[in-house]
Parts: sequence; structure tokens; C-alpha cells
Amino acid sequence: IFILGLCVGSFLNVIIYRETFPSTKYQVPSTKFAKWLPSWFFGRSYCDYCKKQINWFDNIPLLSYLWLHGKCRYCHKSIVHLQSASMSKMILSIVIPCLNEKDTIIAAVKDAQKYAKICFPGKAEVIVADNGSTDGTLIKLKSTKGIRLIKVPVNGYGAALHWGIGNARGKYIIFGDADLSYPFSNLKNFKPLLNQEPDLILGSRLKGEIQKGAMPFLHRYLGTPFLTWIIRILYQLPTSDCNSGMRLVKKSFYLHLNMRNSGMEWASELLLKTALRKGKYFEIPIR
Repeated sequence: IFILGLCVGSFLNVIIYRETFPSTKYQVPSTKFAKWLPSWFFGRSYCDYCKKQINWFDNIPLLSYLWLHGKCRYCHKSIVHLQSASMSKMILSIVIPCLNEKDTIIAAVKDAQKYAKICFPGKAEVIVADNGSTDGTLIKLKSTKGIRLIKVPVNGYGAALHWGIGNARGKYIIFGDADLSYPFSNLKNFKPLLNQEPDLILGSRLKGEIQKGAMPFLHRYLGTPFLTWIIRILYQLPTSDCNSGMRLVKKSFYLHLNMRNSGMEWASELLLKTALRKGKYFEIPIR
């Protein structure tokens, strides 16, 4: 009964979660009929360009082309333009989700820039996805050179990463927190696996090095191992650290996952949908 409950809960959370993300392939605005229905019936979506809310048929390409020729009603951006603008010859985009991190954000950005230059000279970018900081973080970021600042209109850790990944120009995206809990020197461990065309690489803290006091006792020895075990059993994914905050994902693969969670659940959803789509999955130890 317990395992059945987890299966049902996971399904409901991933499939019909209320906070729906924008489709990066089809932007279809709301219709008069949709306004008669509660917003949670279909979830909420946003155009990747103008950030206007979309509520209706956001994943039905036929209606998109019949009504609006594949363009957003508000900003008139073409879906073809969206796909071509998001891809380039850049290999790596480093995305740093951020919310009120004025004490550490500049150090995190410099750390990312340093190892991007070492590991991917001239072929990497640094993106900070700000989730509505109010503590002066934005003032510091606006005066920082060599980064792209993305203002995320939806609250949540998952939303920040989703918008960062959606605006990334690199073939691959690696993300790490703005509080320096994951040093970007770990990039050296990810790079050798890119020759194998991975869809997702997870940086495992439990296989690597965890400094004393960096992870609460219950999280390290009970919470994370238990949740990881559940995912291994139910989804047959050989993961060892389901809560890791440093991962590398291929953008073309990510765009087909139809991610829906805006909070911390996004991290688990990424693993589950990688397993369901039989993505090419790897793990490396990190510190």
C-alpha cells in the first residue's frame, strides 16, 4: 500500500502539477472558452519571450498553427525563431539559480567563470537566473561583467533553473547553487563524459566528498538515501544522490521532457522523466 501510494503520488505530482511551465516549442495564448474554466484545470504556462500567461492548448501544435501560425499573440515571436535562437556552437552554459544571495553570488559567478575558461575556453557562458531577489543581489549582478542575467517571473527553485536552461545557448547546461555549496571546480569531472553524448550527468555527493557540517545528519543518512532507493526501485535509474544540486543536462533532451514542477520537486522530476524517456544517464563523484 505504501509503495502504491508513492507511485500514485509521483504520478499526480509530475503529470497534473498545477504550475505548468512554458512549452519551448509551442506558444498558444488563451481563448475565450478557457476563461470559463478554473486556472488549475490546465495549469499555467508562460511565453518564453514576453512572459505573458498562457492557459489553453499550450502543447497542441495543430491549433497553434491554425490560429496563430505558431506565434505568441502578445509578442508575435515565432516558434521557429525560438528554436534557432536558443541553439549555437557554444558547448556549455553554466546556470546559477539565485534568490537573495548577495553575500555569495559574486564569488559563485567568479568561480564559474574561472573554471569555464579553464575547461571550455571561448565556448562557455555563465547565466544567473534570479528568482526575485530583494536584498541587493540584482545591484551587484548588474555591475558584473561577463554574465547573462535572467529575471524569472515564476517563484521556485525549479522555475529558476527552467528559465535559465530555456535561455541557455550551449549544447549542454550545468547548474550549481549560488551559495558556493557546489564548487565549479567539479567541471573538470564532467568534461570527459561529454564525448559519450550524455542526456544527463548527475554529480553525486555521496560518491564524492562531503565536508563536515555541509549536510545535515538526517538528510545524509536517512532522507536522501531513502528517496534515492525509492527512485532506484520504481524507475530503475541507477542514481545514488537524488537530491544533488549539481547536474549537467543536454538542452535538446531537456526541451522534450515537458517539465512541470516549479519548486524543489523539479530535481526529482528531472530524474524520473530521464528514466521514463530512457535518457543516457551517468554519474560522477563531486565535492
